[in-house]
Amino acid sequence: MIKGILFDKDGTILDFYKMWFQLSADAIRDVAVLYNCTEKLNEMLASVGIHGTVLEPGSVLACGTYPQIAQSIYKIMFPEKDMPESFLNELMQVTKKYVLQSDPIPTCDLRKTFDLLHKMGLKLGLATADETENALYCLRKLNITDAFDYLGTDDGKIAPKPAPDLLIRFAEIFKLQPHEIAMVGDTVSDMRFAKNAGAIAIGVTCGVTKKEELEPYADLILSSPEKLPDRLAQLQ
Repeated sequence: MIKGILFDKDGTILDFYKMWFQLSADAIRDVAVLYNCTEKLNEMLASVGIHGTVLEPGSVLACGTYPQIAQSIYKIMFPEKDMPESFLNELMQVTKKYVLQSDPIPTCDLRKTFDLLHKMGLKLGLATADETENALYCLRKLNITDAFDYLGTDDGKIAPKPAPDLLIRFAEIFKLQPHEIAMVGDTVSDMRFAKNAGAIAIGVTCGVTKKEELEPYADLILSSPEKLPDRLAQLQ
């Protein structure tokens, strides 16, 4: 029986293309200008998975952390140099500027969905590669902060997805077994994260990955999180 659910953020509960895609491209452009590397901008964007208006589903931007994104674009800018810590900090600050100016768009009626899940007695959590301040900003803008019993973010200490650590911590806090937890996400990395922890993998197609790409890894695939209460009621 499922007793807890973890949700990915971007592409799962938030519309990736209407927020994160463009602000990430803008942040990388600003970094290119700052370092006089504008002639390499298209290569920098491609290194994280951005090709025009399309994003590679398994790319570092879709699944990776800030350090991974920073490493990808720095390698294009300065292939013979090691990335300094200051570069990561600059990228994070530029990105944060755009995040804190943005208006997150939900993928469905999140309040209704989360209320239904709470009425079923489920513990709800977030498991995201984003850092804490950005994640909280998005949740506050959508007025859903109180819907989460657990906030798992990239704090620079815990291993990011697809390592199982965020899910294991969620399980320990609420005294659950991993097989009693479902992870809902829009990427293969999210599905691997669930499997690495021994949890149930639920894919959603409202993000960056197509159904046929999720199918080999997911136990269940839905069009969006709003389908979850009905499907869980059938499974419980």
